[in-house]
Amino acid sequence: MPIDERHSMTARFLRLALFPVALFLLWRMSVAEIDKTPQENRLPALSRETFQLVQDSIFRTINQDYQAVRPILASSCFDCHSKFTKYPWYYKLPLVKSAIDGHIKEASESLDLSADFPFPGKEPVFQLLEAVREEVEESKMPPISYRLFHWGKLIEGAARDSLLNWIDDAKAIIKKFHDEHGHLIEAEPLEDKPGP
Repeated sequence: MPIDERHSMTARFLRLALFPVALFLLWRMSVAEIDKTPQENRLPALSRETFQLVQDSIFRTINQDYQAVRPILASSCFDCHSKFTKYPWYYKLPLVKSAIDGHIKEASESLDLSADFPFPGKEPVFQLLEAVREEVEESKMPPISYRLFHWGKLIEGAARDSLLNWIDDAKAIIKKFHDEHGHLIEAEPLEDKPGP
């Protein structure tokens, strides 16, 4: 075999063998540039559509488990934190209506459980989960002022354990998509480059 032919075959082999390695190295460099957070919080470069599909899939998974604890929240939280308020008999009393309306407005702005997960609120979803966990764990919600007139609304026992477990599981699932402040980490989109 002539030297030129062997050199051409060697060059072709090297190009074919090194191409996947070069692609892998370029991909790793792009991942490192996406965000400077710790390795466990890094996301690969994704198109916006792919990122949205991944996030929607994660939320669907969380919502499947949420259906088991939703009745707990419906019983103890929906009167103030949703559009499904069941007004008490004393709602129409003078001064009571405006006080209840103000409390419901404030509560639903900070956390609205009307729709499935992710819940809208004043904080990013990860921080909302942490806040709900803390409030339930410390028996701060529902507040005492509500429980005085609505006995049996404190989340406790097996219901409390189920809700706290769901919150912990949901946080573990979405943790890789949030920074240390609870804000969603969006992968920088891959640029759509026109074909050759």
